[in-house]
Amino acid sequence: MTKRILIAGCGKLGSAVAVELVSLRHQVTGLRRSAQLTQQDLKYLQADLTTPGSLAKLPTEFDQVLVIVTPSDYSEAGYRAIYVEGVGNLLSHFASRNSFPQVIYVSSTRVYGQQQGERIDEDSETIPTDAQGRILLEAEQQVLAFGEANATKRNSVVRFSGIYDAESQFMQRIAAQGKAVQFDPPCFTNRVHREDCVGSLVFLAEKALAGEALESHYLVSDDDPAPKWEVVNWLAEQSGLPSPEKEICDVSAGQGKRCSNQRIREAGYSFKYPSYREGYKT
Repeated sequence: MTKRILIAGCGKLGSAVAVELVSLRHQVTGLRRSAQLTQQDLKYLQADLTTPGSLAKLPTEFDQVLVIVTPSDYSEAGYRAIYVEGVGNLLSHFASRNSFPQVIYVSSTRVYGQQQGERIDEDSETIPTDAQGRILLEAEQQVLAFGEANATKRNSVVRFSGIYDAESQFMQRIAAQGKAVQFDPPCFTNRVHREDCVGSLVFLAEKALAGEALESHYLVSDDDPAPKWEVVNWLAEQSGLPSPEKEICDVSAGQGKRCSNQRIREAGYSFKYPSYREGYKT
């Protein structure tokens, strides 16, 4: 059955989600702060969430709202402007018109502060180590509280780990530089391919639109929270480069965290790229 969906934040990720939902015959509206795009079967509206007046003409008759926003700059002020104030403006726009569609909100594993190799899931303690992480957590709480007394469906937060795709070159640059990489104790890294970000959001959206209840939180990361040295070494091998030097650190060195994707997998989602090996080969 065709549903009306708003995607607030139609950048690279949001636009890809929109295209998939249109292909499933939903009526999708994309909200962007920059110039409108033209795409068959997909309606774009231009508005800046940080400017409440620009939302005045935004319709509110939607079955579902996906919020996939990014800051204009990555400072503390930039984060607060979009994630707390901007998203707050969007939610207030709906509430002022007594409209409470289900919201699926994209967040980040930055809300976790664990750095000693702990295993993390949706129920793990969230104590962010920086202002941006604390802002993300505040924004999550704002979304989960939206329409709590009026909405018929629970809102949900999706926490992505490090998003990458074929155009992401961060790890490749480290491999090419040939610098020492922490080896002992291992420093774990977590990632999710952009296509699995799209796939998991569409999966959850469809699940909810079909009447199934969502959990309040989903952690979306691939199957392999691998040590950084292992990932860089593998990339070096693929490019015919020397292995990075093994850096031996003090036992107090940061060791990252290991994210579990058990909940999203048990819900029925199957990862297209279950580890960095498949993902970096695309």
